[in-house]
Amino acid sequence: MQISLEISPDKKYNFPLDISTVEFEGKYIIIAVKEANWIVLNSLDELDAFEKLKVKKVAEVYGEVDTGVLMRTLLQLEAKQFEVFTAEEEDIERGLCLYLTTKCNMCCIHCYMYAGEAQEKELNTIEITKLLDDFVEYGGKKLTISGGEVVIRPDFETIVKHAKSRGLLITVLTNGVLWDSGLIQALNGYIDEVQVSIDGYDKSTYNAVRKFGFDEATQAVEAFLQAGYKTTIAITPLAANLDNEVDKYVLFASDWLNRWINSGLSIKFSHEILRGRNVNPTDITNQQYRYYIEQIVERLYPNNKLNSFVINRRSRRRFKNCGFGEISVQSNGDVYFCNRVFELPAIANIRSMPFGEIMNLSRCARKMSEVDNLKPCSNCEIRYICGGGCRIKYFSSITNCNDLNVLSIDNIPARECCYNEKMEFYRLMIDTNELLYCDYDSKNNSCCR
Repeated sequence: MQISLEISPDKKYNFPLDISTVEFEGKYIIIAVKEANWIVLNSLDELDAFEKLKVKKVAEVYGEVDTGVLMRTLLQLEAKQFEVFTAEEEDIERGLCLYLTTKCNMCCIHCYMYAGEAQEKELNTIEITKLLDDFVEYGGKKLTISGGEVVIRPDFETIVKHAKSRGLLITVLTNGVLWDSGLIQALNGYIDEVQVSIDGYDKSTYNAVRKFGFDEATQAVEAFLQAGYKTTIAITPLAANLDNEVDKYVLFASDWLNRWINSGLSIKFSHEILRGRNVNPTDITNQQYRYYIEQIVERLYPNNKLNSFVINRRSRRRFKNCGFGEISVQSNGDVYFCNRVFELPAIANIRSMPFGEIMNLSRCARKMSEVDNLKPCSNCEIRYICGGGCRIKYFSSITNCNDLNVLSIDNIPARECCYNEKMEFYRLMIDTNELLYCDYDSKNNSCCR
């Protein structure tokens, strides 16, 4: 293959200092650790060319290695911007998850919020609007509104419109059953995305989870789409019999996607079952569950895993955290640093702690739980690509602590890191490498700056 690169023969590369080399399945992954960037070399000859380019000008290396080998190595370096690539820090302070109420018209068997009855002393309209105002004043950008069932609150419309007036991007999670055409019309243009839970491929499987409401929920989705809402159908199948239901879920989701093509409809499947009202899955159950869910998703969205990985990497972010530290507020004002609130102790309450102090605690939680402070993550060459995994699952000493001031980083127990997990990342890095080429013209086989 003829490759044309516009590189001066006098160029001397100035590579990042923190480079790690991983030999994996006959290839060599060269990782710039702090920049979460990498190149993939296919042979020892290419690795040798790379090592020479560390200390010599391009013209000097040209006379020492095969031309094709050198060009392939240079293509990697230029197309992945290996010398100049700079990763950006994550910004998770900008999101807020607000549970408006625990009151719900349903009693789903897998509900991790254990919703049904309203909590005592739920926040009133004034308290919620003040919370949103404070959040915006501290740089907040995104709001997720959930329940219970959000529509049950008589001030739901008022809260949404106030949030939008403050410039927030709003996602609403709902079971869809209680929406009518009037409410859908009233909030059109105020909600950026609505996510409707439909946990079954037909009325029978849906009712096994939710008892009733399949027709109403599907009709609500149709109405949202007709009104132009960005709409997501969220599906959490039960684990039992999922191995025999893969085809049926694919057919159900495909029908929706085909009927509403180019409408902005998306289908999202949960990849894990959380502990809920009548479910308490084991790690083995969730491992099997993920296997079948990935089959479904891959058939609906071919190459989904690769594409998702590429999208995340194109954001140029350095993944230091799973998102722990982002603020979630329960309907009674209790504050948590993950939206899985029933698995965590409350850190504060917005009625008794100023929002500025809550933000400081949020930053502390995020900083303490970054991969740089965790074992064995802090010494891992892919720590900013992996992010360290779920903090609730792997670092419960942090997530279960309700006073971060007494927690010492040195005393945080190390998580067990399975080599199979690292191998999955290595494969993704190899398989997506060329998809992440920057300004690479595959038609002309050239990479120009």
